[in-house]
Amino acid sequence: MEHRGATPRVFISYSHDTNAHREGVLRLSQRLRKEGIETRLDQYVNGTPAEKWPRWMLNQIDWAEFILLVCTETYYRRFRGHEEPGKGKGADWEGAVITQELYDARSATIRFVPVLFDAIDERFIPEPVRGHTFYVLNTEQAYQDLYDFLLGQAGVEPAPVGIPRRKSRRRAKPLVYGAQVDSGARAGAGPPPLTELQKLLKSYLQENWPTLSTRQEFTRADLFLDLETATPLSPERVFAIVCDRPALEVLLSAREFFEARAARGFSAAAAVSEADGIVCSAIVRCALVAAERYVRAKVAADAHHDHDPVRSSEHLVACIEAAVRLGFGLCFSAGSPQPENVFRLVHPVPEPGVPGEEGAALSAAELLATIERRELQTGQEYDPDYLRTFIRLRARKLGAALVVSTDAAGRFESAEKRAELLKDLQEQFELRTFFQQRADDAMPLWARQMQDSLLHALGPIFDFSRSSTDRQANR
Repeated sequence: MEHRGATPRVFISYSHDTNAHREGVLRLSQRLRKEGIETRLDQYVNGTPAEKWPRWMLNQIDWAEFILLVCTETYYRRFRGHEEPGKGKGADWEGAVITQELYDARSATIRFVPVLFDAIDERFIPEPVRGHTFYVLNTEQAYQDLYDFLLGQAGVEPAPVGIPRRKSRRRAKPLVYGAQVDSGARAGAGPPPLTELQKLLKSYLQENWPTLSTRQEFTRADLFLDLETATPLSPERVFAIVCDRPALEVLLSAREFFEARAARGFSAAAAVSEADGIVCSAIVRCALVAAERYVRAKVAADAHHDHDPVRSSEHLVACIEAAVRLGFGLCFSAGSPQPENVFRLVHPVPEPGVPGEEGAALSAAELLATIERRELQTGQEYDPDYLRTFIRLRARKLGAALVVSTDAAGRFESAEKRAELLKDLQEQFELRTFFQQRADDAMPLWARQMQDSLLHALGPIFDFSRSSTDRQANR
């Protein structure tokens, strides 16, 4: 309830019915003044006011925050102007002024408060204020109700407005005609297959649901809107929300989740417990699925070959763009902008098709050092079967294919050379490969907007700054 000033100003408008009535009005005024409410009453005036009575009454109505109308049969008659000539000119005049003000305010005011000393006088409340709350002052409780109203402390203090429990709304397919229906729809095809990132999210939710379902920071996250009230509460429900809710809303909600952690002094990578780490990893995977959906909408219409460079110059965004185009998964840890299953090749040493290179895409030594994220030690030889087994076991442990990336520079400015390397790595080692265009000025506007938007959304999730993202990945 809105509390008014400490000393609300009150003017009492009444008629001089009898001496007892005059005394009752005076005692009401005295009680209000004693309890902190300033009142004005004609009985307080010593003789005649300097401005004379008509102007004095106008001034009191202007001064007051509230005007109490003490309603009796006589007051009603004089308020309406029905009194005998020469009688009750004060109440008549106040009635005219009050009626005019109500008219000007279109009755949208609570300044005028009817009060009664006897319930039988209810019928004498003037018509212009009959819609107002009135107070029958015949009990202590009734007086207290009036007192609380004048101080702005009546009623019940409302509870703070919390966060709405929202839920996803059902979506309908648009109307299509004839040739607009694709062949899959005509054949009654089901939903599109899950992407690798969606598979990773779904399996993670299922495996860790006993923990996630008990953590309020997860079930009440803005990311899921109405998850806490979902029936039944399930990993399938979480997965559906992440895949159906607008991708940018999911991304920004994930960003807010990690911003809130940072405000409490926790970095994106600093899990305070095993359960906290599970929650953070789940939110990261949700954000990746949303980022994939966002990127897919941007690059789907852009014709390309698998060996064409991705348009993003920042390595983190380039990984997501490549995952969309080439269909592989990404394994991230909260706080690290470098995917665990993507490895940067600085320079493949041998060159496919060059005499003496024996057709190898790159030396096994460099490839092994790259996957282990260490410096290349020359002079080492590895059995290709050993390396294939090493890669296969590492991919199984991560639950996603291993991916190598390199710059579309030097000899790999050639589309033919890029195609050869991509093919060789896939066939020999089951490695996925993408090429990155490093020049920012070569990016079309849509790609720059996509990249900058993703870097802003993912920044708190992976705890990186835009200027350092690529340097961290290269190191």
